[in-house]
This record gives sequence, structure tokens and C-alpha cells, in this order.
Amino acid sequence: MEPVLIAAVLVCFVVVFAPGYLCLQGLLRRHDVAFACAPLVTLPLLTLLGVAFDAAGASLPGAALFGAALLAGVGLGAAGQLSWRARGAHARPRFSPAALNLPSDLGRFLALYALAALAVTTVVLLANLDGASSFARRDDSTVHLSYVRAFLDTGRFSTLNASSFLDAGSPGGYYPAAWHVATAVAASLLSNNVALATNALAVVCIAAVLPWGLCLLHASLFDHDRRTLAWGALAAVAFSAFPWAFLVKGQLLPNLLSFSLIPATMFLLVASVKTRRKEGKAELASLTLAGAIAIALCHPNGVFALGIWAVAFLASAVLGSQAPALRSKPRRYALAACLVVGACALWYVCYRLPFFQGVVGYEQKAVLTLPRAVLGGLSFMFAKWGGLQPFLSVVVLIGVIDTVRKRRLRWLSVSFAAALGIYVTSAALSGEVRHILSGFWYTDHYRTGAMTALFAIPLAALGTSCMAAFFTSLAQKAHRRLQAPKAAPGGAADAKRRGGQSCEADRKRQGGRSGAAEARAGAPASKGCRVAGCLATLCLFGVVQFMPGSVPVSDQTISMGLPRIAASLKALYSWDDIYTADEQAFVQEALALIDGESFVANVPQDGSAWAYGVDGIDVLFRRCADNGSNDLPPETNELIRTRLDEAATDPAVQKAVRDYDIRYVLLLDEASGTDRTVTDKRYTPENWAGIEGVTEETPGFKLLMSEGDMRLYEIEAANEENAG
Repeated sequence: MEPVLIAAVLVCFVVVFAPGYLCLQGLLRRHDVAFACAPLVTLPLLTLLGVAFDAAGASLPGAALFGAALLAGVGLGAAGQLSWRARGAHARPRFSPAALNLPSDLGRFLALYALAALAVTTVVLLANLDGASSFARRDDSTVHLSYVRAFLDTGRFSTLNASSFLDAGSPGGYYPAAWHVATAVAASLLSNNVALATNALAVVCIAAVLPWGLCLLHASLFDHDRRTLAWGALAAVAFSAFPWAFLVKGQLLPNLLSFSLIPATMFLLVASVKTRRKEGKAELASLTLAGAIAIALCHPNGVFALGIWAVAFLASAVLGSQAPALRSKPRRYALAACLVVGACALWYVCYRLPFFQGVVGYEQKAVLTLPRAVLGGLSFMFAKWGGLQPFLSVVVLIGVIDTVRKRRLRWLSVSFAAALGIYVTSAALSGEVRHILSGFWYTDHYRTGAMTALFAIPLAALGTSCMAAFFTSLAQKAHRRLQAPKAAPGGAADAKRRGGQSCEADRKRQGGRSGAAEARAGAPASKGCRVAGCLATLCLFGVVQFMPGSVPVSDQTISMGLPRIAASLKALYSWDDIYTADEQAFVQEALALIDGESFVANVPQDGSAWAYGVDGIDVLFRRCADNGSNDLPPETNELIRTRLDEAATDPAVQKAVRDYDIRYVLLLDEASGTDRTVTDKRYTPENWAGIEGVTEETPGFKLLMSEGDMRLYEIEAANEENAG
């Protein structure tokens, strides 16, 4: 990892965790839980403060917004302290480990989860970045990077007025932009380097936010089963579908943050139900609500994923409740049924709300047949046979079997089955049922597959722990067999009859050692067997998860999951593709020649769609599509795209470039070039004939810069005195 990226990760970590920690430490009086849950408070704080300042007409730098969030965190933490002192609770710890069902040394497990996640992140992501400020050439990233840049350029951080063209005076509208606000705040502390802040925040999400939330959730679910809690660190970021597919598809960075917040929110819900201290339930429930708000502010579909998990857990809690009012089994079953039916009814009501119609009605083609969708889900390949993960398939199956034995954890398997059903529906079916079940995720099999993978993580932790115990038992059996020939002749019959285990009578006959000496002799063997079992599990995980190559299956060639993700990220973050390093250098040099207030006409598919978000040049088209600035009428949009090269002779074109202040033309890949680095995303040549038709000989255009097949022109017709 480059030093500049390390510094950026630390900056993002402080931005995401510091305000929330200052608030929660005063409320919970537990540093470990306060740290792990801090983003659930930080993100709503940053978002609400951004809305408030914008409503007041205040424009401020991102660093000032962060300072305001820190002050708000301190104030809320102090208010929490005063509230507890007023109730006389200041003399004892507020939420003890026992009250929250957590181990006393939780900090060690948090460190283990973070280190394991960081190790996988280094192999899969960091080793494949083409520099700290590289970025993924994906369609969604053009929008996300532009939103962040617009926040920085205007000093307005309101999710109620978000737009890619906020800098051009566009009024914008509501967008769940908590991720964009946090990235903009971090970028403001990193010299406005949006790409660097984006990469750093992705690392913080994957190596801190997600694993720490899972650590808390696992600790509260597994009831002090330290081995299963420890093995959960291995499963936290092992699935290709989540978190890694969100970096490959899209990119779906706001959804990545939204899903990463779900485990910590679920922990708060579980703790609020399980805690035996009545005075803490209200606080934990309030924090659960804050977590749900944070998830919704990042991406609303995370709330529906949280809802599936929450309803499954609450129904299980009702069925296993020992409350006096629920001693009757029929009453428990009736209440659980009402809870599930009520949740389904609320789901359908949301499906019918006008607010969600643009999302739930989004149509995507089914990509798999039904059998392949089922098989792909069970093998965690998910979309289009994306990458085989047999280790996870086995341990999740073992985990499901384990939950059958552990009644209190069966809801984990139930919620996993529900998510798997939603994924299969989105990947293979069609019709209204598909939209009802998976519409909140845009009927996108990548997102529903990610939800399925998230729900499988606790099951994988259970299964990996069982696998390690199995290998340990094999090692113990092997150890006993190796030790059996060393038994004294007089005790051979008894040793054989008792499976090789000595007893007190044998030791007395042999004038043997004392019990303490025997324990000292046996302890290393037992510890060694456990170490052997752990090493076997780790080796199997490492070999299977990271094994390169592919497996031919029928008419498909299936790669292993994480190596496939790593290869995809290496290609996506390359400076040799679409928006290249040479093109970025050209754009940065062009910024010194233009006035910085006028639009630059461009063809987005030549890489310039990313130029505003990454480098801040005011290009007119900021996505690989025909739509330009929000204020550009459709007829003017078409006029610019198809007839701009006629600016010297066409009065309509001259009026358009003057009215909308379009003064420059940027071409990063001339149409006649032989080594073009472009994307064909939504590209039709005739739709861009007016811009791509501009050459050095075109009347009305002045060449300002030229290098290779890259050009920067000034539109002379944009000047009032030159027009006509």
C-alpha cells in the first residue's frame, strides 16, 4: 500500500468513526462497542448537518462540515452522560459485557476481524490498484464521482439538492447521498482528490465498518463461543458477491456502505432484545433506529435487507421467549405469525407506494435459467457463473446443519433461504412476482446475490468452526494412535479396552506419575492438536479461496471466486484503459488554459465522462449517455451533439453555445485515431457527429492544445463579438 493511500485511509477512518465515537462513548461507556458502531451515528450527523447548512444558505468546505459533526458528537455524548448521571447510573458501567452478551476481551476479536479483512483486502483490492488515485472505469462511478465533486465545488452537501451539475446551478433533488457526503468530506482533507478518497473509503468499509459490525453480531449470537467468534473473522470478507462484487459491478459504492452497516445495526437490535437491563433497552432501540436511518441514507434497499434479517430474528425471539405473557406455546406461535404477516403486508404497501415506483418497476432481463440460478446461488457463484467458491459452499451447508441443532440460531438459515429465494427470482424469473420480491433491489441479481452472501456469513462462521473442530478431532485420534505403542505392557489390555486412554488404576499399577504430571504431559498434545486443526482449516481456506485457474463445466469455464474478482479489479483500475494516464495529464494541463466557468463539450465515451469527477473539468456530458447538463433542453442537447461543428454558420448553434455558456471542445480520442481508448457504452456514432466532427480545419474553432489524438478547442462562436 502506498504511503499516500495509507494516509488517506487513516483520514477516512477518522471521518467515518470519530464523530460517532465521541457520541456513543458518552452514551454507552464502552470504547470497543462505541468504536464499532460509530458509523451508524456519524453518517446521519454529516447528512443532517449538510441539509441544515444548505437550508440556511451557507456554503462551507467539507472540513468545516466535519468539524461541525465533531462538535455535535461531543455535545450528544455529553448529553448522554448527563442523562445517566441524572438517573444515578454514573457509578457503574452502563452496558457491561454480560449485559450485551459480549466477551470481556472484545477488543482482541475486533483487532482479529480487522486484520483478517485487511489481509484479504490487500490481496484482492490494494495489490491491483494502478496507483492510489486510480479509479474503476464503470458507468455508475461517473455519477458517484461527479456528485462528490459537485459537493466540493459548491460547498453544499445536502442530500435534498444533489446533482452531477450542482456546480452549474442545477437545483438537483433528493438522492440518498450519505456515501457521497462522507467521501466529499474526506476528499476535502485530501486536497480535493476524489479518486483517492473513494479508494480509501472503500478500504475503510471493507476492512473496518463491515468486519467490526460482524464481530459484534457474531459475539451476541454465539453466546461466548470464542472459537466460532474467532473463525467468523475468516468469513467476514470471503464472499465474492459481497463485498467484492459491489466494486466490480457498477460500481455500487453507496450500496457497499449501506450493506456494511447492517451487521452493526442487527447487533444493536439483538442486544436490545437480549439485554437483561431494562434501563438500557430504550437506548439500544434508539441506536438501532439510528442505524436503520444511516442505512437508508446510504441506499434504501439496505433497509429491506435489514428488515428480512430483523423479522426472522424477532420471530425466533418470540418463539423462544420465556416472558410470563408468552408462556403459552399457541400464543407464541400466533404472535410470531402476526409479526411475519404484518411485515409482508408492510412490504407490499411499500411496493405500491409512488415513491418506490421508479425502483421496483425497473426492468432487467433474467440472466440465468432457474436450475442454474439455484445452483449458482448454492455455490455462491451467483450472476452468470461468476466465480466458484466451494469452501464457502461446504461451510455454509455445515452451518445450516448446525443451526438445526441450535434452535436459537435457526432464524439464520431461514433468512438465508429467503434471500436465496429472492436472488433466484431476480436472476431467473419474470413478471410481477419478480418485482414484488426483488424490485427494491432494482431486480438486480448482483444486489440480491450480495444480500444472500451477507446472510450466509454467520453460517459460514459456524461451519468453519465445525470444520476446525473436525480436523482437531482427527489430529487427536492420530496423536493417540501414535502414543498407543508407548503404553506399558501391563496396561496394554486396559489401554486397548478403553480406547488408548489411561486411568488412575493403570497409573497406580505402573507406579506411574501423579495426576498433575499426567496433565502437564497431556496438555501440549491437546494444544498441538488444536493448532494442527486450525492450520489445516486455514490452509484449506487459503488454497481453495485463492487458487488461480478455472474449471470447465458443461459449456462454461468457471474461475475461482476471489482470483476472478482480483483480475477484474486489476483491469478496472488500470490507467491504460478508457480514461488513460496520458489523457488525465492532458486534461490537467487543459485546466490551466480554460476559464473554469464555461462548459466543455465532450464525447463521454472517450473517457471524459470521468474527467469532471476525477479532475474537475466542467465537461458537458458526465455520463456515458446522451443526457448532458440538467438545464440543457432535449432539443439543445441534440443540437450540440449532432451539429456543433456548424457553429461558424448555424445561428441556432451559435445561440445555444452562448445561452448555455459552452465555450470549449475536448476530444480525448479523435474519431480518426488508430489507437483509441474508448468504451462503447450507449455509444452511437451519429449521435456525436457534431462534436467528433470538429477538426483543426473546422471554421469557428481555435485549437488550444494538441497531443497525439487529443485535442482542446475554443469555440470562437461562443464570443458575442465573433458571432455572425
